[in-house]
Amino acid sequence: MPKKILIAFIVMIIALLGAILIAPRESRAQFPPVGTPPVGTGFPFVPTIDPFLTPTIPPTATPPLTPAPTSAAPGCTEPFPVEIGGTVTIRSGVSFRSQPSASAPLLNVFQDPRNFIVLDGPICNENYFWWQVQGHGLIGWVAQANNSIPFITFIRAPGLPCPLALPIPPGQLVELGYAVRVRTDPSLGGRVLTVAPYQSTVRFLDSDPVCAEGYNWRFVQVVVLGVLYQGWLAEGSRGIPSTAYIVQPTQDPLEVCLPPLRLTIGERGRVRYRDGTPKNLRAAPSQDSAVLYTLVENVPFEIIGGPICSRGMNYWQVRVLSTFPVVGWIAEGGRGNYWIGPFD
Repeated sequence: MPKKILIAFIVMIIALLGAILIAPRESRAQFPPVGTPPVGTGFPFVPTIDPFLTPTIPPTATPPLTPAPTSAAPGCTEPFPVEIGGTVTIRSGVSFRSQPSASAPLLNVFQDPRNFIVLDGPICNENYFWWQVQGHGLIGWVAQANNSIPFITFIRAPGLPCPLALPIPPGQLVELGYAVRVRTDPSLGGRVLTVAPYQSTVRFLDSDPVCAEGYNWRFVQVVVLGVLYQGWLAEGSRGIPSTAYIVQPTQDPLEVCLPPLRLTIGERGRVRYRDGTPKNLRAAPSQDSAVLYTLVENVPFEIIGGPICSRGMNYWQVRVLSTFPVVGWIAEGGRGNYWIGPFD
């Protein structure tokens, strides 16, 4: 065979073998699954995120225009037989609100059952019956019940008769024959401010009593353990005949005072007078008490207590506003020559 033909034949064989070797074929190599680090590589595992997968977001449900009533709301079917002016007992843990609505501002939640006087109602709102009540220092609205329990647990009708009131004028000092509770309101539902002890002296501030729940309630002033209280106490027991809690009324005309100046606790005032005589700051609301300081005209002060009537003179407890503040009692004077007045 000629040499050129042999060389061409060898080149053809080599080309054919090369084509066979580079043809694609199935790989039998083992690779770890995507997202799993190769064993022994020492590299941290980083999950693979497919950028081409688009998550499916479920459509948002359209809220109803009118919210469904809560399961606790009983509905306004029949109100309790409550009368305006009657007394009800509200169980513990019930919310008192400023308006007949569960979303109204919360006034208080008492942790024990308490009595209240009914002022208004019923009003149906949010599938609840609401009643406005007064007592324990607040006036608010309370729901009468939910689906599970009633909030009003006891109802007493108004109109209990009161005994004949004692003829005691305003400003009168009386002695108590019993320890008597002094309350914020003329009612058994009123919050107890203090208990006036047996044989303590109280001053009547109004001439007319308030008849409520079978009691004659009197608006009084009393000092207990050095603290002045103003509130309501019952002058006697309920029922006819009544047992008087007051055993020694006196009729000393010197104890009757004119209506006091219209000053309020926390208000600022000043000393002022027309007679040219400085005024005394005393340790107690009495002309017999010790003089602490003598106050000249225009001395400023803050009212912190009073008024208290003593021997025909109204006294106010004040805190003198100075670099050396002192506390004491000063008489207000009288018509034509008041010794104190508002700070102006």
